[in-house]
Amino acid sequence: MYRIACLRIPKFQIAVHQKHEPVLKGKPFVLLAGGSEGGEQASLRSIARCGVAPRRSTAAQSPSAGSARAKVFMCSAEAYRQEVREGMRLSEARGVCADLIWREYAPPLYLDAQRKLLRTLITCSPKVTALETGIFLLDASGLKYLGGEGQLCRHVLKACSQSGFTDGHIGIANSAFAAMVATRLKRKRWYIVPAEKDAEFLAPLPIQHLPLSLEVLESLLDLGIKSIGQLTGLSLTSLEERFGQEGVLAYELAHGKDNRRPYLPELEREFQSSVELGGPVDALNEILFVLKSMLDRLMTQLQQEGLWAEELVLSLYNDNDKFDERPIKLIRPSNHTKFLLEVVKLSLEARPVKREITGVKLAVSRVAPESWEQVPIDPGDAPATLSESLSLLLQRFTTRLGEDAVVRPVANDQYFPEDAGVWLPVLQNAPTRPVLPIDTEYLNTYSTGIGDGLVLRSTGHIPALMELEDSSLVAISYHGQWHRVKALTVPERLSGMWWETPAQRSYYMALISDEHAHDTNNRLVLIIRDHQTNKWFLAGNYD
Repeated sequence: MYRIACLRIPKFQIAVHQKHEPVLKGKPFVLLAGGSEGGEQASLRSIARCGVAPRRSTAAQSPSAGSARAKVFMCSAEAYRQEVREGMRLSEARGVCADLIWREYAPPLYLDAQRKLLRTLITCSPKVTALETGIFLLDASGLKYLGGEGQLCRHVLKACSQSGFTDGHIGIANSAFAAMVATRLKRKRWYIVPAEKDAEFLAPLPIQHLPLSLEVLESLLDLGIKSIGQLTGLSLTSLEERFGQEGVLAYELAHGKDNRRPYLPELEREFQSSVELGGPVDALNEILFVLKSMLDRLMTQLQQEGLWAEELVLSLYNDNDKFDERPIKLIRPSNHTKFLLEVVKLSLEARPVKREITGVKLAVSRVAPESWEQVPIDPGDAPATLSESLSLLLQRFTTRLGEDAVVRPVANDQYFPEDAGVWLPVLQNAPTRPVLPIDTEYLNTYSTGIGDGLVLRSTGHIPALMELEDSSLVAISYHGQWHRVKALTVPERLSGMWWETPAQRSYYMALISDEHAHDTNNRLVLIIRDHQTNKWFLAGNYD
């Protein structure tokens, strides 16, 4: 008798973001579905960004077109309690919840979290499969002498909780479908369907639990078929003639027949090397000599597999005591020993080792398929490419000054110009701030063209004094220095924001120069007039 356990983590994507950003816990939080989210969702189910970038320029009195089109794909419990619902436009959701936080849908982040949890669940059952996003199947057979099925449920929930997923539900049955349905029933953390009773368990439940298209579901309801048990009373031939293979599949699932099984997961290849030095070492040159040998061995393995390293983890030991572990993120992927040895050397020089070393472990924590083309610093900003010397220079910046030292501007479609973009670290895989894509059609139609291709380096709202002649702005003073205004755009007037703090502002792009400077020192700046306080501010300089 084969038994299957199904683990379901409700709103898995929300839980993943809250695990990576604890500040999101307990806050009204939503995930936004972009223009191509459908394909990303389907792909996930089948496996089982302070400055401003180019923006639109218009005197519109409502949120941007790109923001208006963004829809809520999934919301947290706190957002749901404040009347936020899936399918809402972002503008509507922010209207009912002023404190709403949002992030973009990020399939690679969820896939990575699912793989890590899958490896954890192997400690509970040797056969584990990811059926859908946040849904796992485990082998629950042969537990008579291991505490029974209830004990398995406790072990699985404990493993999930230790991995950061505290809300999990488990169902156990003879078929994967019945076990999955069991995770959606009752208020208990787990529900066990008696052996060989799948069909009886499913019979009283509504047919909405079956994987039916809307058209087939409506047809069955019109025929008076409302429960799964009523469906089993129909003949298989009639269901196949009218609904094809979809009807046959529903019929088999209703009878507890499901061929899906958990299987032994394919172990991911590990690339790591450990060396016992045989005695204490504290000289950098001696450590680098050992590391070169380790990198030679690891890079040979990667090259044979057609892979390159994206991240390294260096661990240092003193008498079996690991006293230092440092992840080393790479500006660009590589499997060349010389380049990687320089990167490791930069890390050791930036943070010198304070204890003697008796053992070293070097692991490639993240790999990618090797490419025969040069890789841009930002894959989304081709065609700029990195030479090895430039990569080392950028690596030196990030190693000594931190991962946020090298940044890139990313357009962020927001209502106010000074908020319409963010600076993201080059090494950052996923933005920790909400970034909305620019509506390029709207931009091309309404842009004035003056600021196209320029990036605003935000200075915050710096108080400024203005000199007027015949109602025309001729000079501006901030930080005690006067600057002549040589050119000025027609103001862009924005007001509203009823879902946040009301505002009435005029925005000017001004070409200014120092009072006694030459024309070569011209600068393009963004000036704000706040009509509510009748004050002027400098918001930033355009690059």
